[in-house]
Amino acid sequence: MVDLVKSNPRAVFALILINILLSLWAYYADPVINNDGIVYLSVAQLLLDGNWSGAIEGYSWPFYPGLIALTSKLFWVDLELAAYLLNGFLIILLTLAFTSVVGELSGHDRRIMLIALIVVVLFPSITKYRALIIRDFGYLALYLWSLYFLLLFCKQPKKQYLIGWIILAATSCLFRFEGIAFLIVAPYFLVLFIGQDLQHRRAILLGSAVGLFAAAVGLLSWYVQSKYSASIIEAGRAGLEVSSLKDLFYYNLSHRYGDEVLTPFGLFTALAGTTGDVFYETVRRLAVVYVLFAAYALYVGLVLEKPIMKKIWIVYVVTNLVLLVGFSLFNSFLVSRYTLATALTVLLLAPFAINRLLLRWPHVNWVKKALIGFALFIVTVVSLEGLDVSTNKRFVREGGEWMANNLPKDSSIYSNSRIAIFYSGASVKENLGEEYSNPRFAHYLQTKHLNNFDFIALEVDLNSQLENRFRQTLGFKYGLPVNVFEGEKNRVLFIHSTKMCPAATVY
Repeated sequence: MVDLVKSNPRAVFALILINILLSLWAYYADPVINNDGIVYLSVAQLLLDGNWSGAIEGYSWPFYPGLIALTSKLFWVDLELAAYLLNGFLIILLTLAFTSVVGELSGHDRRIMLIALIVVVLFPSITKYRALIIRDFGYLALYLWSLYFLLLFCKQPKKQYLIGWIILAATSCLFRFEGIAFLIVAPYFLVLFIGQDLQHRRAILLGSAVGLFAAAVGLLSWYVQSKYSASIIEAGRAGLEVSSLKDLFYYNLSHRYGDEVLTPFGLFTALAGTTGDVFYETVRRLAVVYVLFAAYALYVGLVLEKPIMKKIWIVYVVTNLVLLVGFSLFNSFLVSRYTLATALTVLLLAPFAINRLLLRWPHVNWVKKALIGFALFIVTVVSLEGLDVSTNKRFVREGGEWMANNLPKDSSIYSNSRIAIFYSGASVKENLGEEYSNPRFAHYLQTKHLNNFDFIALEVDLNSQLENRFRQTLGFKYGLPVNVFEGEKNRVLFIHSTKMCPAATVY
């Protein structure tokens, strides 16, 4: 990073300024908090209140909420603003890390580093999530900085680079558990470096390898127990024959693919389908044009000339992919942004391809100039298109704020939208202690538990048969809504009072 500041101080200043402007734009275009953000802010409030046990019970990975609470305390701002300030800072660290890694791979080529800076700042998959309160930016920043120190150690086997790499890789685990995987594969890298000229290298590297592996296994064991023990207990209470992680894994897969008994062929099919999903989501997060640029740079040999650097890059990509396949296979779902670490690792190669195309421009015929111009035009369009981050959830916020300002303060409210509950002025306990979802709403509707609440806020996609059935049922049970908030794309928030006389009205 010091080299980057020294060689391109204006570029670094521009990077920071553009990041701030893009973050401000994202917050303006999408001023509605995300579901994960509500959980993080609620846990941060518990930490500020000194309720550590409640915070850990509410969320077992509390480092990121703790940083939000600390930011709020240091800058005397509310938790939501503190979260946005923290994320803005983490995104700047991420983009600086990306540019620094490209700098190491390019031998500090200023032109390639400038291209890398532009690519990562306008990378649509980063812009898409700028307005969200998520821990991913912290993980990705430390992930890339740990890779940076690993590359430094490749070139100069100094102890400070080794320590920096290990500390950053370990700290990334505090944001997302995926960092544990890189502690597990760390011994492979350390064994690679045993031949390097480092004093007491065998004792240092082998000792570090054993220690890192032990720490990673311990963290992984703790994470799995904290994350899935409750699921195993709930499955047992529901009468399912699930008493271990293995049983839970087989149940999830068989339930997902509709087989009572999971055969080897069924397992292979699940693995193949999951792998395909992971590759699709990775390419979607990366954008096809950047995949082609990275493939071109790798094929032509524009980057990763040294075998050890190529091995590191390949291990990072493969580890990410294996992690994603394993997670998706076990949990039966994959959130698109989880592929960002893989996407950014592949994206590291794209600036080299773009630089090559720009250098060749004056020396090729008009046909190749047209192809190069078209490729760069597509990159520009993809980057600018990513700036459209406007939300379609404003109506939910408006409905929540209306409830906060117009309903009696002691009213109890239930909704299939956590966002509506948050803006209705719900307490930390209400935000964390209840599940706000369509399955839970259906259960409460069937068991008549909705009658225990004073008001019901139903977010409906009019194109959804399930949510339309909810809407019609509430109309028959409670009559006309007390208020309606309309959004875009046939989305509506209906607010009902459970105390009003039914009018048997379908609206």
